[in-house]
Amino acid sequence: MNPLNVFNNQYYSWKYPECWHKNIRMFFRSIKYAYQRITKGFAYCDTWDLDDYYTHLFVDSLKMYSEHMNGWPQSKEFPEFEDYKKYIDKIIYLFDQSIEGHEDIKNKYAEEYEAKILNKPDFLENINKERKPEEKALIDKYFKREDELYHYRKACRNEALDMMKHIYDSLWW
Repeated sequence: MNPLNVFNNQYYSWKYPECWHKNIRMFFRSIKYAYQRITKGFAYCDTWDLDDYYTHLFVDSLKMYSEHMNGWPQSKEFPEFEDYKKYIDKIIYLFDQSIEGHEDIKNKYAEEYEAKILNKPDFLENINKERKPEEKALIDKYFKREDELYHYRKACRNEALDMMKHIYDSLWW
């Protein structure tokens, strides 16, 4: 889901008549958010998850910038246009990798964890009880992998921000 689009299609499913009142309510809420973006430059829904909003904004903006730029800051670092374009594309790649839920970066234990732990009918009743050794091992693997993914995303984001510092004043067409 891209947070830059206030008219997100997932909210407007007309397949289920029992949800039509929610669709109408979400439509008017989206109108309100669009008006806020027009008048303020941002909507209140953007501030709910500001880091995700800015990351998507950077990725989408830099992709458009990369496609349409017609010049570059000539320097020792970027003697040719292609060097600058590769640098911008690397920033885009790093910001894209830092988005949670990215297709390329998934927890390989997520499906098994959901099937064997979360989707059990008695999950909430047994949340604080002792677990079987194989369940404990799966939970440990799942959360260890989640921690690794978090640190990888954070490292990608920090590297992209450090790279942006060098060219921030040169982001023009």
